[in-house]
Amino acid sequence: MQWSRIKSTFESLLAEKLQGRLRVHVTEYTKAPMDIGRGWITLDGTEIVSVQVPSFYDNSIYFEAEAIDFGAAIGFYVGMPFDEIRAAREPIIQGLAFLDRRMGKRHLKAVDVGTLHEFANIIYQTRCKVEGLKPNESTERAS
Repeated sequence: MQWSRIKSTFESLLAEKLQGRLRVHVTEYTKAPMDIGRGWITLDGTEIVSVQVPSFYDNSIYFEAEAIDFGAAIGFYVGMPFDEIRAAREPIIQGLAFLDRRMGKRHLKAVDVGTLHEFANIIYQTRCKVEGLKPNESTERAS
């Protein structure tokens, strides 16, 4: 499936308060001597999270090498049943689920922040903010 269709499908799954405000982006630097790319999410035009390949270019968020193909993860996400999405342990899938309209406020309130990867935590905090919810608090986070 082409990126434009994947992006459109994903953005159609966004929670009502994110519709028209949140955008996902990917780019690939094809002239580089190695596989370099970037994925990022913006809210109201402001970048909220970025994933870069290879991960040593990104000082703030670390992913295992096999887990950082952001565009492919979104493509995989749009084809998954929501029950599988909610059970997923992959940080990108887990984070994207917090943006989904099928992730209701009751589920957001039940999230154990201490188990979230930094990427998923940023997305979780963003969704809570736009929904006007107080995010759960934790003193530690998973990496």
